[in-house]
Amino acid sequence: MANEKEPQNPQDMDLRQQEENVAPLFRKLQELSDWFYRSSYCIGIWLIRGGKLIRRKATACFRQRILPLKDSVLHALQRKKLAITAWAQGVQEEAGYCADSIHRFSRRVKHHWRHDRAMATKDLLVGAGEGVRWFRKNLLSYVAPVLSIGLLVGVISFFNSMTFGLQVSMGGTTLGVVANESVLDGATNMVQERLVDTSSLDDESHTISLTFALVKKEDLMGEDALTDQIIAASGNVIHEATGLYVDGEFIGATTEGEELLLALEERKAAYRTDDTVERVEFVRDVQVKDGLYPVESIVDLENIETEMDSEVAGQRTYTVEAGDAPYTIAVANDMSVSELVELNPGITENCYPGQEVLIAKSEKLLSVQVVKRTTRTESIAYDTVRENDSSLLKGTTKVSVAGQNGVREVTEEVTYVDGQVTSTTVLDTRVIQEPVTEEILVGTRVPTFSGSNSTTGFMWPLPSSRNITSTFGYRALFGDYHTGIDIAAPRGTSIVAAAGGYVEKAIYSVTASEGNYVVINHGNGYKTLYAHCDSLNVSAGQYVDQGQVIAFVGSTGWATGNHLHFEIHVNGTRVNPMPFVS
Repeated sequence: MANEKEPQNPQDMDLRQQEENVAPLFRKLQELSDWFYRSSYCIGIWLIRGGKLIRRKATACFRQRILPLKDSVLHALQRKKLAITAWAQGVQEEAGYCADSIHRFSRRVKHHWRHDRAMATKDLLVGAGEGVRWFRKNLLSYVAPVLSIGLLVGVISFFNSMTFGLQVSMGGTTLGVVANESVLDGATNMVQERLVDTSSLDDESHTISLTFALVKKEDLMGEDALTDQIIAASGNVIHEATGLYVDGEFIGATTEGEELLLALEERKAAYRTDDTVERVEFVRDVQVKDGLYPVESIVDLENIETEMDSEVAGQRTYTVEAGDAPYTIAVANDMSVSELVELNPGITENCYPGQEVLIAKSEKLLSVQVVKRTTRTESIAYDTVRENDSSLLKGTTKVSVAGQNGVREVTEEVTYVDGQVTSTTVLDTRVIQEPVTEEILVGTRVPTFSGSNSTTGFMWPLPSSRNITSTFGYRALFGDYHTGIDIAAPRGTSIVAAAGGYVEKAIYSVTASEGNYVVINHGNGYKTLYAHCDSLNVSAGQYVDQGQVIAFVGSTGWATGNHLHFEIHVNGTRVNPMPFVS
């Protein structure tokens, strides 16, 4: 029937259902995209409008605030410049007016003085009055600023020359002003050293007190001056003398100050030489101070000289025990290994139990140190460069460039203590002649097994003689089996290698049957032996070429005359050499 609906396809229904489910999702995505676009557009418009507004505000602020301020500063500077210019012009005009008035006044007085002395005197009085009135009128304008500046400079200079210090008083008596308490401590220690009897300082009347004070910098007292003041106020009998201090320790005082200085100089003069740049000084800090010393501390110069010659440390030794070593000995005696070696040269090689090791030497109170600058030359060892050379046999070398040591000048400072060298410091080095590097060619070529005989590669070992005196095999005359051939030749005749190879043995022997002999390994199981040689020209481990002189004919070992005993070994078996070399 026409009104009946056609049956629907199930696949079409599924697609229609999927489209209905996906359509809302697409609509939401479209709405989100539209919203993001509108938001971005609005934000951009707001940013543009905000930037324009900020620019207008900044421009208005600059025009309303910055430009007027700039103009105000320029106007102020201009007014100040005009004021200074006007003041300078006023000063100049006033000075010109004063000069002109003084000139005209002097001419008028001079003229009246010639004709009417009374009138001239009246002019002088009137002119003096005018000058006083001008000075009073212009005092504040011209003189006051100058006086103010001078007063300011004077106040600054005064306070720069003043400083705060500690005023030292003892028993109500002011001794002086020091910079700080360390000066007082140093002076107190010096007083303790100078005074033999310090009981007088224990009295309450000698109590030291400190108060702040403002004084000139040049009025501050040092340790020496304060020491003299304390001793003078202590009530001891004092006297002017010269004191000797070594490393800050008081040694003694004497009234013979000049003689004390002379004695010190004589000790240094004993070590002086003609060297104009040397430094001669005492090892310790030696000071001579003039001042007030208690009579009890003053001694004769001879006593002080005896103290100067005394020793402050004696010689000390250590007996080496089992298990001791230079390091353990140095650590046990609180010293470095270098100091131990300096006192005991050779201890690193010989250190055995029972040995006496020097730990400290005796040292004088006034040891003299001399520092000299010396210049010496020393050689600079040359370097060696080795380069492979395929033209030389392996195991041989050849010097292509001979090495030569260089020379340098060394300037050093040498320190002597009582004539003994204690240290050396290098100050400068200067190369006078550069070293020449030695170049050595090292052979890398291994000789090939080839020679005059194209079949075997061997050549005749004694080119100057072919006088065969004994052949290979059984000898009826001697009743033995001869393992080679004997070739007679005069003593010293050159023997050459029958083929190139490696010198396996080069033996000097007076007891072996072969005497002095050479064995050459040619490779591939071949070896040759050369016996009864007078002397050898090669050594074991060396490579030789075919025809190279390896030895000289002789009669060493079991031989009856000068000849060469020649053998060929093939895989350890002696064979007849003649087929190989004939």
